[in-house]
Amino acid sequence: MQEIIVFLDIDGTLVDVEQRTNTEELPGLIAELRGYGVRFGLNSNRAIEDVIPIAKRFGLEGPFILENGAYIMETLDTTPIPTQTLIAHVSDLVEAVLRTCVARLYPDAVIERADTTDLISNRTFQMGKRFYMNRFRKFSASIHHRFDGEMRMDIAQTLAHELNRSFVELRHSLHAVAHAHGATVTVDVPGIDKGTGLAFLRLRVPHTMIIAIGDGSGDVTLRSYVDRLYAVANAIPELKAIADAVSSQPMTRGVVDLLKKYIRALL
Repeated sequence: MQEIIVFLDIDGTLVDVEQRTNTEELPGLIAELRGYGVRFGLNSNRAIEDVIPIAKRFGLEGPFILENGAYIMETLDTTPIPTQTLIAHVSDLVEAVLRTCVARLYPDAVIERADTTDLISNRTFQMGKRFYMNRFRKFSASIHHRFDGEMRMDIAQTLAHELNRSFVELRHSLHAVAHAHGATVTVDVPGIDKGTGLAFLRLRVPHTMIIAIGDGSGDVTLRSYVDRLYAVANAIPELKAIADAVSSQPMTRGVVDLLKKYIRALL
């Protein structure tokens, strides 16, 4: 049988904003399919430190495409392999611009670097106007906010707009995007995304069937690089329009549904 690798997205696909699943069935199903030789990895904008708990939680062995295609790891224990020449200190550049933008937009707000996944999981956000940069990322950035405990999409959109305006003025080759999932803002290097990361990995496994399951805009870039692309019910319309199949179930239940219907059929 041809080797199969299934790449899963994390936020909005495996877990919700609060890092919760909507079914406990997935780890057992993944273990069953791994018994038939199917490999499971992650293609995510998260850094390795934030991926380790998810990989262990669901029983994923790799490979892993991380920070929106910036690097790959065959397993959690291997050395990261850059997919192309990377800009050093991206997170430091972003923090400097973020502080300038926030000072202009929300002068009474506080900015800090933090383990944002832990903050979200344990709901330990402090009150007031606060912005949190994920402290693990090196070649990209992820910015969360809580205004008196609440997240707002209009704030994320305003921040992304101001960051991009500043990047242009400073001639930084960076681009910010506001995401509906969690009202977060991510900053990446143009030309590096989930698709280019997968293209790099494909060169290393040329005779492998690659399947992806996701929900967001980053997963749209995978269409040209995968054999099959599936979407969960809560996926954005752009992904649903190009997917080979769309589950009627959201998030984790949707992943279970797709694996049962389409991956089992390949074995």
